[in-house]
Amino acid sequence: MFWALLGMLLVSGLVFILFVRLYMSFTFHYIEKEQSLIILLRILHIKLYEKQVSFSNDEDELLNYLMQENGLDDKGNKFRFSSILQTIPNYGKLMMDCLQKVTIHELSWKTNIGTGEAALTGLVAGAFWSIKGSVLAFLTACCRVKQNAQVEVVPHFQQKRFQIKLHCIVSIRLGQAIYIALKINKALKSNATIMQSPEFI
Repeated sequence: MFWALLGMLLVSGLVFILFVRLYMSFTFHYIEKEQSLIILLRILHIKLYEKQVSFSNDEDELLNYLMQENGLDDKGNKFRFSSILQTIPNYGKLMMDCLQKVTIHELSWKTNIGTGEAALTGLVAGAFWSIKGSVLAFLTACCRVKQNAQVEVVPHFQQKRFQIKLHCIVSIRLGQAIYIALKINKALKSNATIMQSPEFI
């Protein structure tokens, strides 16, 4: 009886890991000189992790934060994160494998742009549409998209303005996330000697 119950628990746990989905929500706001990023992870509507980063009162704070997160110092030395990626065999394939297992449930991306000059604003707005179109085409080709993305570029021809509002909800099966994390961890360990060399420190 005990072993039968234990076996049922193990099977139930395995099914849970294989099929339950991990949901990740990302919300980024850039409004004038105030920037914020909110990251939320949940499983079965249970909040597992939430992180909010604010970059108020300093227009360079967001850039500095991203530089620090990626190992780039204030002198403009190369990104440690990029250097680490270069040591992972087929890291591009790993990224594609990850994206192919991701489902995009919601994507909203709105940009308000104005340079103060009508002609230049039109050119910049067109460039933003081109960039967003390329990004959406890439995501559509790589990921499962549940609903159409809400994308806007609003030109302000007589004003100087730059605002971004981005919200995205994606999910991946917990078992797939664990499998990909293990593959990346294995690749990193196999290249530990390379990353410890002076070039990457």
